[in-house]
Amino acid sequence: MAWSLWLVPPFLTSIFFFLGVITLYWSIYTWISGKLESSKRPVNLERAQ
Repeated sequence: MAWSLWLVPPFLTSIFFFLGVITLYWSIYTWISGKLESSKRPVNLERAQ
């Protein structure tokens, strides 16, 4: 199948997929680090990352 027949070029789709994966990682890391900071126990965030 030629790229001219695609509605969205694969390169553009891969860029948005990559940005989505980065956003997902960042949001999960922020959520987990917030939970760890709010806990009573001291936690090393660099080790958790």
